[in-house]
Amino acid sequence: MSATVLAASTLAPVYAGVENGFFSEAGIDLALTQAAPSAVVPAVVSGSTTFGYLAIPSILLAASKDLPIKIVANAGASPDSPVVVPNASAVQTYADLAGKRIAVPNLGGLGQFAVVGALLNNGVDPAGVQLLEVPFGDMEAALDRGTVDAAWLIQPFAALAEQHGKTRSLGSSVEAADMAAMGSAYFFTLDETVTKNPDMVGRFVDAVKRSNAYGLENVDEMVDIVPSFAQIPPEVLGPKLVSATYGEIPVDQLKRVNDFMVANGFLTKSVDVDALVWTGATAGR
Repeated sequence: MSATVLAASTLAPVYAGVENGFFSEAGIDLALTQAAPSAVVPAVVSGSTTFGYLAIPSILLAASKDLPIKIVANAGASPDSPVVVPNASAVQTYADLAGKRIAVPNLGGLGQFAVVGALLNNGVDPAGVQLLEVPFGDMEAALDRGTVDAAWLIQPFAALAEQHGKTRSLGSSVEAADMAAMGSAYFFTLDETVTKNPDMVGRFVDAVKRSNAYGLENVDEMVDIVPSFAQIPPEVLGPKLVSATYGEIPVDQLKRVNDFMVANGFLTKSVDVDALVWTGATAGR
């Protein structure tokens, strides 16, 4: 069985769960395959992978297109996702980003969502800000060249930028957007999968939860695991990789995200979040 995922450091507990046999003990031989965000939903919908892993805005966007998917597990702590600017920049706070060019990895994803929320909460009209798609690995170079004024980063890229010493952080964009409790990313699968094989999905979710609990208790080990799948030296990482926001799926927070995305033009129609979240995962287990 496979899960198509991103190279996100918040997945360290799941990788640890695979290594420590939590999934095999649940009767699941799980292979984690990395892909670009745009490839995850097609992989799940086509049936080439059983589970996908994406940031919640991308999942809501897919659901708004009436794709037959269900969120089954929370597998992303509230991310350490700062907006950074060059050390010499006059920008000191999110309120100073009016009229600026900000790099995000993809439009319509968590970066754009978090940046827009942070701008709105700091009195900046997002319509006056230019968001540009730049791969994480190219963002520091774009700042050096001056082709962008600021960049939205997640771990481990934020840790690398901090180590290089050329930028400074404006603070967590998710906290600035008042969405820190939403978690960042979730595992999802097809409606058909949860209908035909709910026991397997339940065992998968149990293994994810067990992995998350293990990660929260073994943060140093999580730091050591990240380089095995993200190719980042452990010396640039730290305990920000995991957070107590792992846990149950925060349905009320996801409804807030949905409402925000509709109100600000991210979604053309609202998503029925209650229907999107599968609640049979661990009932009675």
